[in-house]
Amino acid sequence: AKVQSGLVIVNTRRHARQLFELMQCNGIEGAHHLTTAMSAAHRSYVLDKIRQDLKQKQPARLVATSLIEAGVDISFQAVWRAWAGLDQIAQAAGRCNREGEFGPQGGYLTIFDPEPGEGRNPPYETRANAEVARSVCLQGKEVLSQEAIAEYFSELLWRKEDEKGFQALDCKKVGENGRWCGIMRAIEDTADNLDFPFADIAHAFRIIEDTMVPVIIPKWIHPIAGIDSNIEERITAAAFRKKSGSKSGGIGGILRDLQRFVVQVPRPVRANLLNASAAKAIAPDVFGDQFIILQSKPLYSDKTGLHMDDPTYR
Repeated sequence: AKVQSGLVIVNTRRHARQLFELMQCNGIEGAHHLTTAMSAAHRSYVLDKIRQDLKQKQPARLVATSLIEAGVDISFQAVWRAWAGLDQIAQAAGRCNREGEFGPQGGYLTIFDPEPGEGRNPPYETRANAEVARSVCLQGKEVLSQEAIAEYFSELLWRKEDEKGFQALDCKKVGENGRWCGIMRAIEDTADNLDFPFADIAHAFRIIEDTMVPVIIPKWIHPIAGIDSNIEERITAAAFRKKSGSKSGGIGGILRDLQRFVVQVPRPVRANLLNASAAKAIAPDVFGDQFIILQSKPLYSDKTGLHMDDPTYR
């Protein structure tokens, strides 16, 4: 509230929503929210509004997840970043005084520990990054110096290793009954005969552990975030053509149109929506669970997007 334009970046969608709701409860002017709980069309709308506020020198205070750190050309007077990897912290700094509009001494980045609470820790796949960044920064090094960056990646990628020199980050069980501990060990052990277990490696390899699945937001639920109301008819017609054996008029165009109007959620969340009749499958006999569309209007907010905590919310 002490700055005209400020950005807070946290590690989870739940934490972002909690902070935004606290900002609203405390009457903080110009509060905005941006996470992947909102469709891409909705996020674009919010970003345009924030840019307009910044240009007109109106209050703009945004709470967001890491999606704001890449590919978004926007600049704030101050940025607060919950502990994350040093590369993410550098990206967050790039959203502060980006064009030097506040002068050579203007703008500041604060790295903070979130208050303990459910849903506030970094996702599992990035937790080690945050821990290593903290250990490097607390040594007193300049956070964005080459020395700090080099030590961060060295610690993260190379010093965490076992007795044979394999990275601890490479600890996936590969093969039947976990024959190998680590993808690199599986490759080394099979290199002599060039009998690489490619299928097992592909099964073990994951950059992001949690599989996310799409939920379609229709226009009748949210005019800005949703796709045209005839989407069900289009998908049903495509299903009819597929059952008829027609090769023309496939679903490629439908999938392209849907890209800006879906929210990616964990698979159990989507299952809960279906079980509560808050969402339904379109043409499931042909497409299975490929096209799941939201049916409960109260579950999608103008401010925070899809609410996933309680699918029976009214």
